[in-house]
Amino acid sequence: MRAHWHALHQRLSRSTQHIIFHASFLRLRERQPNLSEFADHSGLMAYLHGLDGDQDAKNVVLRSLAIEAQAEGNGAEVAQVILILALWPGLDAAHGRLLRFFRHDPDRLAAELVGRLSAGIARQDLSRVTRIAATLLRNVERDIRRMLKTEFNRAEDELHDDLLDPEAPAWCQHNGNIEPSIERLTAQLRDLIGDDAVLVIAVTVLGLSQREAALTLGMTHDVARKRFQRAMARLEQVFQKNG
Repeated sequence: MRAHWHALHQRLSRSTQHIIFHASFLRLRERQPNLSEFADHSGLMAYLHGLDGDQDAKNVVLRSLAIEAQAEGNGAEVAQVILILALWPGLDAAHGRLLRFFRHDPDRLAAELVGRLSAGIARQDLSRVTRIAATLLRNVERDIRRMLKTEFNRAEDELHDDLLDPEAPAWCQHNGNIEPSIERLTAQLRDLIGDDAVLVIAVTVLGLSQREAALTLGMTHDVARKRFQRAMARLEQVFQKNG
């Protein structure tokens, strides 16, 4: 699944190899004194990704790129691409943390990460930001997690409405799919363990940790842990009883 993600990085990197991109970078360098020491964007990238170097100085360079990315003209796109590539290590770490939530649609995660970072670069109030990289990356991951929480809660509400609606599909009797849907599994588990079915599905099927599921469902981690253990114990009893 990470092949899609690496391919996106390669496409962005290739876009910086064109002579037009280099010419735009030279004009950008003339406008921003903090970038004047870098002969090309490759040298700039090596500096930003290097393990040595003063972090405050690197932050000044990132701020200069962000200023250009928010300006009008062709230089804005060049600055934004460089800034995205400069922040890629942090973006890649976020991709690794979030990938389990997008197992069936990794392309969507890639689009969300790059798209939200691009939007964040364009609209961030730089006068209120101290650390450019940390702020932009934190906001991207926070917003995606909020999106996931909203979608999870919406799916749970829709499922609950279906279960109460006599005209809704009878999920427990629906045989249209060989692999049961999450809705069908949840409905079946509700018959066995009650409302904890949603918690069990969140952890065992959707791949959330118990802490993340607790946050999503509005309960403490300790409560979620105990309820999950009790629910799994009840399921084990059911399976043993039924052979």
